[in-house]
Amino acid sequence: MALVPDLEHRLASLYALIAEDEDARACRDLDETACTWVPRNFFVLLVTSTLTKLGDALSSPKTVLTWVMASVGAPTSLIAMLVPVRESLSMLPQLLLGAWVRRHPLRRPIWLAGSLLQGGAVLGCAAAAAWLDGMAAGWTILACVVVFSLARSLNSLADKDLVGKTIPKGRRGRLGGWA
Repeated sequence: MALVPDLEHRLASLYALIAEDEDARACRDLDETACTWVPRNFFVLLVTSTLTKLGDALSSPKTVLTWVMASVGAPTSLIAMLVPVRESLSMLPQLLLGAWVRRHPLRRPIWLAGSLLQGGAVLGCAAAAAWLDGMAAGWTILACVVVFSLARSLNSLADKDLVGKTIPKGRRGRLGGWA
């Protein structure tokens, strides 16, 4: 799926500036066709990584969600569950989901589904805070945290594979740094 040629050229120029991609051997770990898409993929992954980090910040169970749940009058027992649910469900399921993800030759649909679920979960938290209160808001926000965490787990697995197949080794750290 080609972008507008002028945009492709601008992305390539910006990528060369940001990634300092002067080394002709930078793509030695990617196949030749993948190498031509590196500038576009770099910026797509940069935007999505930045949005994921924003979602993490907006759904931080230690600060933001604790404050949101307290402000809507959610029970403290539900507030106390935020951190354990968020942390455990973003890491532990990777043990089970890893094998499932590896069975799929195309990881991009998994990554896209995980991204959409994360975005939907953050919007769900905001909607619950805006329109619900008390126990209903607390359970809805906690359910959204469950969805967000599971989707985050899924994305973590698929993202590593996508970055490995689309960004040269010497540029992956720079991608994370810019995000």
